Amino acid sequence: MQNDLIALKEKLDSVKDLLILIAQNPSHDTMAGALGLYLSLLAAGKTVSLMCETEPTVRDSHLVGVDKIKADLGGQNLIITVNVEGDIVDKVTSAVNDGKLSLTIVPKVGQQSISKENIIFGSSGASSDLTFVVGGSSLTSIGSIATSEADFFTQTTLVNISNNQGNFGHINLVDPSSSLCELATALLQELKLPLSQDIASNLMQGIEEATNNFQSDSMTADTFEALAILYRAGARHHTKVNMPTATIIDNTPIIEERKQEDQKDIIAIETELHSMSQPIKPEPDWLKPKIFTSGSDK
Repeated sequence: MQNDLIALKEKLDSVKDLLILIAQNPSHDTMAGALGLYLSLLAAGKTVSLMCETEPTVRDSHLVGVDKIKADLGGQNLIITVNVEGDIVDKVTSAVNDGKLSLTIVPKVGQQSISKENIIFGSSGASSDLTFVVGGSSLTSIGSIATSEADFFTQTTLVNISNNQGNFGHINLVDPSSSLCELATALLQELKLPLSQDIASNLMQGIEEATNNFQSDSMTADTFEALAILYRAGARHHTKVNMPTATIIDNTPIIEERKQEDQKDIIAIETELHSMSQPIKPEPDWLKPKIFTSGSDK
């Protein structure tokens, strides 16, 4: 890796326009590492573009610079696509009148006319003196741009920064045993690139996520060294608050006594309900009051 670092430093000293491509569906660690690198290169006076075909999520909203990520590169070449089914275009002619370019798209005989609603405008022709791919295992990890801009990737110097296996770049800085942000921190230190509080905070968040809030068994001495560098630069640990949960302790004397009392109440209520449901038996005749009359009343 040392030779790759030397090669990258020499290249950085001689170029100005840079491009950072983030692998699709990046982890929080990958996104934080890419943004840390982006901010550092900007602070070093470079012109940097940042792209990821996957949109950032709410998870990444606290990262500084996340609003600078683009979904496409644009480019100096205008692409006009006729969005219709089948091969209906007969020919395309061009003319320049009063300094204005005019294109005419002629449909084949018997085909329907082409309307402006069928036209899609795009661009291509990305340009960069040095291109970073962050968090990928292969060039195709970055998405469709790998094929749509195939010519570009044969012309630019490609730097692969990842904690995934795969050496597809001209320069490969890969360490599967580390988090991406840990690797990025070491890279900024080795290249003596700027490390502001915002950059350090981004990288700290990535390490937190990658190490399960510093509880992972995969942490090494290099992890703690990276954390020390970031703390000195002004980053702070974002502690996750875990609210205590209530625990019911069963089989204690108080609870057992309460259970017994509740059971007694239940039995008493059931007994009362049962007695109320029984029919009332008629009283015997000898219990009824009797009225006697004298013989003169007859």
